[in-house]
Amino acid sequence: MKRSSLSYLISAGALLAALAPAASHAQAAWDGQIRFTGSVSDTTCSVNGGQGSASNITDVRLGNVDPNAATKALAVGANIGSKQTFKISLSNCSLLTPLPTNPAAGAAQTETRGAAIEFDQGSANINGATGNLMVTGFQPAKGIEIGIWNAGNGKTNKLDLRGTMSPSDVQTLQLRFSNDTTVTQILAGDLTFEAGYVRASGTLESGNAGSQIAYKVSYR
Repeated sequence: MKRSSLSYLISAGALLAALAPAASHAQAAWDGQIRFTGSVSDTTCSVNGGQGSASNITDVRLGNVDPNAATKALAVGANIGSKQTFKISLSNCSLLTPLPTNPAAGAAQTETRGAAIEFDQGSANINGATGNLMVTGFQPAKGIEIGIWNAGNGKTNKLDLRGTMSPSDVQTLQLRFSNDTTVTQILAGDLTFEAGYVRASGTLESGNAGSQIAYKVSYR
C-alpha cells in the first residue's frame, strides 16, 4: 500500500521510549485529547520501498567525537567532524486518479508534482533557539547538537527544523506523470540530506549523542 504518513529519522545512539503521563482525575479537568492527522493530495509514493509509518526508520550513524581541547574550542555553530549522507527514497509514485490510458488525438496529458520532506516542527528534540536537534538518551552529551543539511535536487543549505525556512530553501523532488508516449515519466527518486554534529553552547562533555525526529512526505 502506498501512502504518505509519519516516519522516523534516528541518529545512532538514540533511545526510544513511550512516555505515559500520569492520569489526572481532578474535578472538571480534561481526561484526554484526540489528535487528527491527514492531508489533501492527489499523489502518493512508497517511502523507502515500503509503507510509510512510525516503524519506517532511517538510521544515520554519526560516529564518535573526541572531546579534545581543539573540539572544545570550536565556536558555537561550528561543524564537528564529517557529515554523513542519508537518503529518503520514493518509488512507485502515482496519481490517485490516473490519467486516461488512451487519450484522444492531441489530448495527451502531462502532470508534474513536487515531493518534499516535512519534519515534525513540534518535536521536543528541536532546540527552539538554534533549529538543530538536541541530543537525547541516557546520560546525553553536552555542548553538542545535530544539524541537517539539504544535499540533493539542487539544494545544499542547512535546515532550520523549527520550520522557518522560505519555500525556496526546501528541497523538492520533481515527479512527472504522463500518458504521452513521447514524454519520459519520473515516478521515483531520492531526497538526499546530510547530518552532522554541531558545536552548541556550554562545556563539551562526553555522553550519548543520538536523537530522532519524525517526518512525512508532502506533495505539492
